Amino acid sequence: MTQEADVSKTEEIDRLLSVPLAERNEEWKEQFYKVVDTASLSLPDENVFVGPDGFPYLLLNIPEPGQQYHSYSLSTVMSHCLENGLGLVIARGDMSKPEWVFPFGMLWCFKEFGKLEIPVEERIRGELINETAAGKLSREVVEESRQVMVGQPSEEYLPGYVRTAIRNFAMQRLNMTSLQAFLLMDPAAEPPQAMVFSIFPDQFANENEYGAVLSMLRWYLPTHYGLAGIPRDVELAKSFAPF
Repeated sequence: MTQEADVSKTEEIDRLLSVPLAERNEEWKEQFYKVVDTASLSLPDENVFVGPDGFPYLLLNIPEPGQQYHSYSLSTVMSHCLENGLGLVIARGDMSKPEWVFPFGMLWCFKEFGKLEIPVEERIRGELINETAAGKLSREVVEESRQVMVGQPSEEYLPGYVRTAIRNFAMQRLNMTSLQAFLLMDPAAEPPQAMVFSIFPDQFANENEYGAVLSMLRWYLPTHYGLAGIPRDVELAKSFAPF
């Protein structure tokens, strides 16, 4: 359920975001995440922009003292962001100087799992892999002298609106008319589960360009999700299916 914006948390957000970036450690992040979801913020008239990373964001501002404004929060705008493939930025009136940035993957992690980031100790371990992640556990594949499992990600693991956003990225940014994927499960890896998409090194001029595109795909995934790339001529490539 969407929670209403809480004016009482605005001052705490203002205080936390006044801490220099270099001093924002894990303790700071924990405090910030506890209040940011419902802290009351303002929505400017010009509220959607493309960031320097090339991705679109919705802008929420920390209101000035005494400012009259309509109250919004991360929780109240989250559905709009996810429906439209947007990340979220909190700033002090200047979108070019963000105080904090929430990629798309972090927002949907909050919607589906109730947390902006999943702590390491709560992440699914290799020995606990089950049908929660893979809708149908499929075949075993021996790759690079070890055995792994492959399957299609379940709706719970990768919701439909996330798939739509990733497909739109592939069409608009990579000029791909179709995209396939599978979920790779390797207990020896960290993290043990990784999404693999039908985007191959031979589509790009060099490894740096390929690596840059994989990094862009991470914008759509929670921080605890793995992402892997493979050449198109390996055995694992037979596992791709529309998603």
